[in-house]
Amino acid sequence: MRPPSKTTPAEGSGPGRDDGRCSPPLRVSLVGLAMEVMGAAAPNLAVYNLRAYACSDPELAKRVAVTVHDLPVTEPEDRVLAAVAADRPNVVGLSCYSWNSAAMLRLAEGIRTLDPAAIVLLGGPDATFRAGALLARHPAAVAAVVAGEGEEVFRLLLRRLADLDAAPWTETPGLVVRDGDDCRAHPPPEPLALSRVPAPLDDPDFRRRHPGLLVLETARGCRHRCAYCTYGVQSPGRRLRPLGGVVRALRAFAASGGGKVWLLDPGLNQEPRRFRALVRHLAAADNLTLVGAELNLATLHPPDLAPLAGRVGDFLIFGLQSSSPRALRQAGRTARLEAFGDRTRQLRQAGLPFSLDVIYGLPGDDYAAFSRTLDAAFAMEPNFINCFRLQVLPGSRFAHDAERLGLRHQPEPPYYLESCPTFSAGDMARAERLARALTIFHQFTYRTEIVGLMARELERRPAEVLEDFLAGRWRGAPLNDSELARLASPVGQPGALPALRLFLAAASRAARRPVLLRPLDDLLRLQHHWGRLRILAGCSAPPSPPVPAGAIRLAGTASILNLDSDALALIETLAPLAAVDHTPRRLVMYLTGDRVEMATVGPEVARVLEWIGPGASVATLEAAAAAHYPDTPRAEVNRSLHRLLNDLVRRGVLVR
Repeated sequence: MRPPSKTTPAEGSGPGRDDGRCSPPLRVSLVGLAMEVMGAAAPNLAVYNLRAYACSDPELAKRVAVTVHDLPVTEPEDRVLAAVAADRPNVVGLSCYSWNSAAMLRLAEGIRTLDPAAIVLLGGPDATFRAGALLARHPAAVAAVVAGEGEEVFRLLLRRLADLDAAPWTETPGLVVRDGDDCRAHPPPEPLALSRVPAPLDDPDFRRRHPGLLVLETARGCRHRCAYCTYGVQSPGRRLRPLGGVVRALRAFAASGGGKVWLLDPGLNQEPRRFRALVRHLAAADNLTLVGAELNLATLHPPDLAPLAGRVGDFLIFGLQSSSPRALRQAGRTARLEAFGDRTRQLRQAGLPFSLDVIYGLPGDDYAAFSRTLDAAFAMEPNFINCFRLQVLPGSRFAHDAERLGLRHQPEPPYYLESCPTFSAGDMARAERLARALTIFHQFTYRTEIVGLMARELERRPAEVLEDFLAGRWRGAPLNDSELARLASPVGQPGALPALRLFLAAASRAARRPVLLRPLDDLLRLQHHWGRLRILAGCSAPPSPPVPAGAIRLAGTASILNLDSDALALIETLAPLAAVDHTPRRLVMYLTGDRVEMATVGPEVARVLEWIGPGASVATLEAAAAAHYPDTPRAEVNRSLHRLLNDLVRRGVLVR
């Protein structure tokens, strides 16, 4: 294949295990286009698993060169195509999910246009459950579909293409291929033991793309059969990576320097004894921070998580989905709101951050029920609430029963529900606006306190606070859909903070509660800047402009806030606003590694930071200090000043 002219290949691509030298006969490219989480591209573990497992076959490893392209779904498509084309691949595997399938199919068309001889394979959950339709619609672009788990299928297929096995590649177990005007699905191979799939500890491309991160698949399959989910049906049974293997991976990662740990399992606590042992091993290494784990709140025993207090970097993720017993029954879930509230209270008391997932559009729900679900979620005081529009995913029970249940949905990815008998199209639009308003309040803060505090102080429901924001009385006109979409997007984030501050001020005036504004405004700004730095902690910081020689300025990964109240105490206790100390505070926030540190500063430090402003020369700072302390010897003033500057530079607050 020849790459398109004048197009730069995307970053995040790996040249394969042989670094492009002495390439074996069969060249293979694997492409994953992942979602972004907190401003950084999440890893696509599937492409690394496929390569690691294939190359664990000694014969095959000598005959293939497998290149991984682990990129965000937002990567420009011409750059993705150029990166793959540069490999000159004989075989291309595309990992398809509901959020990237359209882009993957366009990529398949582009690859085949550049090289009609290339074999393009689709895999992943979205391709698995509509293999026949994809083969029928894209006869020139897609050669076959890997249905279900791909590691063993991929290895067997490559062995046949590399002439290590005599059977035709089109007859590989687990492959769906064309058969005249129809398609033929070959029976899958035996389910693979997870102990045979290497963790990506030693993968140089993974380490380069995601430094300081371990993504470990601890289990496949799920005991639950939620009607909106395909995870329980796409993997045969529930299989666990042996605990000994998980522990060895954690210890090896800790010994290499450690960092963030993301555990992939649809319900990490489905086996309680194993879960408790896993938590103990995680807590045993002081340089490991859990940043991602999905747990079942209905079966959680919160004290099991106590050893991880202070060691959870982002959130423990729990699925609330709905507070409606009727909707939960139709979705195959149980309603235990009282138990949920008790367990989330224990999580808060233990200092464990958590988020709740909520779905709107579930059969049996309506707009009022969704609004009540949001109120119930806020009552549990999570750090974050994720609102999702129902997707009627191929392979799910809702997709199978869509006609019977009256589910009108998009026929193509992302398969969003349009309406159902209990949730009209108009109410779906209202619910989407409410979810976007919540996104704006969360924007960069990843906290829910502002909405919850406003609701409590104004004696309103949290959903009503969000509805008031949408109504736009604070600005003289409702927010239209385009404005709402812009404010809820990363691009519109700079405009979200001023809009929220105006809303807070208007709400305070309308309630005749001027005391309400100061602490809430402080808290909003504090969380905004905390979130901005938290995003920078998870991805590469933007390049900083050069600092002139002899000058000093605030680091791009630091913020200084002048607060009118003790917002730090407020965020720790969520005390009634009337009890908040209104003594002004000066707060410095800065990054230390991947943690956001906060410190209040005294008047002398604040004065120096004011002198620095957007930037100042050291000589200017020395002159300002000498003028402010005329009775102190100049040399002593300079020594004190430079000690302070050196300390702030060491912490990452200032840069020289």
